[in-house]
Amino acid sequence: TITSVGYGDITPQNILERVVCIVILFGSGIAWACVIGQVATIVGNMDAKDQEFRRLMDNLNCMVSDRGLPPGVSRRLRKFFASAKQAQKNDQEEEILQRMSPVLQGEVALMSNWHWVSQMSFIKHILPDADLSDVNSAPVLVADIARSLNAAVFAQSEVFGKPRVLYVLRKGLAVTRVGGWFHIESSGSVWGEDFVLSDIRLREPEKRLALTYVEVFFLEHQTFAHVVKSHTDSNPKLSQQIRNFTVRLSARRAIMSEARWRRVKEHEAAKPTHCRSSSSLKSNSSRCNIFSISNPLSGTPGVSNHSIPSGKSRDSGLQTPNGVSVGEITSMFRCDP
Repeated sequence: TITSVGYGDITPQNILERVVCIVILFGSGIAWACVIGQVATIVGNMDAKDQEFRRLMDNLNCMVSDRGLPPGVSRRLRKFFASAKQAQKNDQEEEILQRMSPVLQGEVALMSNWHWVSQMSFIKHILPDADLSDVNSAPVLVADIARSLNAAVFAQSEVFGKPRVLYVLRKGLAVTRVGGWFHIESSGSVWGEDFVLSDIRLREPEKRLALTYVEVFFLEHQTFAHVVKSHTDSNPKLSQQIRNFTVRLSARRAIMSEARWRRVKEHEAAKPTHCRSSSSLKSNSSRCNIFSISNPLSGTPGVSNHSIPSGKSRDSGLQTPNGVSVGEITSMFRCDP
């Protein structure tokens, strides 16, 4: 009777036996209800994330229907949310991470993101004495950088990228144009490590075009400066090491830009006179001084000790002193037959 299986071969014969049987039936019914409820809860929680994702897709379909979105947009939305399924799980895990202590947050973030943090070459320059071959021997600064990484997702054909932001491509493909050539970024690619440079003409383009669904980690310069400032007391040489890295990177970029500008100037000088543009290049004296090393953390201008061409073109990476881009110079070299 307690197991809810009764064959009728044993039955109560008097009032007392009937009362006891009724009490046992109630007790067994309640016990079985609790057991079945617990089993159903366990089975239901086995795919809780999948159920939540299906509810999200149902809500998305309702929104598309209510707002009367065209089929092309609805397909893009469904494709984006289907691709972002893992990103949604990461957001849920991030909420759990925020409930941990700062030390545990750093350890978990470093262990989880070590593959991506190890791709950042600038860390090796600002921490030359640190052992970065093993995650267990990584300095506390690296753990704080890993904890400061934020995640973002972009749909196909979206253009993304902000100035002075370091990006690590976690998933997908992106493309950019550097020096007139198209460069494909794949999983593990890092760009924006020159975010310590304040002069836009010394930094490489940050803009990227998403060829597929893209997931990235990013670190803003202000966040990086805050992390460095919190470690200045424990590591007095840190600011100077970052300063040295900034100076070397600025010098390298300035020399490369100067070499490209002189190459263009020599190319134009080698052309016949009737092929040259009426607006010739100005003399070297008209070039402006832009190699001013600034504080990588505060952006305060420093001492200017070199000169490279001026201009604001980011695609070509080079402009002449009068503001004409390399692409415009190339078009001016063409002669009518």
